[in-house]
Amino acid sequence: MLCETVLKYDNLELKNLNEKNCTQRYADWLNNKTVNQFLSAHWNKNPETILSCRNFVYEINISKHSILWGIFVDDIHIGNIKLGPIHEIYKHADVSYFIGEQSYWQKGYAVKALRLVCFYAFNVLNLNRLNAGCCELNIPSKKALLKVGFVFEGRIRKERIIEYGGEYFDGEYYGLLCSEFYAGC
Repeated sequence: MLCETVLKYDNLELKNLNEKNCTQRYADWLNNKTVNQFLSAHWNKNPETILSCRNFVYEINISKHSILWGIFVDDIHIGNIKLGPIHEIYKHADVSYFIGEQSYWQKGYAVKALRLVCFYAFNVLNLNRLNAGCCELNIPSKKALLKVGFVFEGRIRKERIIEYGGEYFDGEYYGLLCSEFYAGC
């Protein structure tokens, strides 16, 4: 689902991704084992290409149930954040994100992007709940979720594999209600 609205927070912008954003640098993030070790959506043994990135962006953009934004800092594409699938009847959605540009890690950009998407989900889409999950080893992601107000709700034992078929790790799941988001502001 295309979202023509650009979301802004200081020097960070969330903009709908398109074909021109599918660069070799974007594909390289997905092929970098350090960057992609926790990304279940792109985790596969086949190298990502500009074409595979374009296909992914195209599929999300034609979807009626998901929105994909690029995370841009000073007009530099540093990562992505996705809202979806969006369940219109039950008023909830999943949120997933990654910062691909390692020089931008642990500088608060995931937190800013999450806050923007929460605001959009609760105010524009009138959702009641957001869900997010991550590998138990992904400490920066867990910290970002908690800073935004997500609440740890449970774990699924030995659900995730990292490092291309290595050891299994637990998946941890978080939720955020609209009322909780606004209570924390």
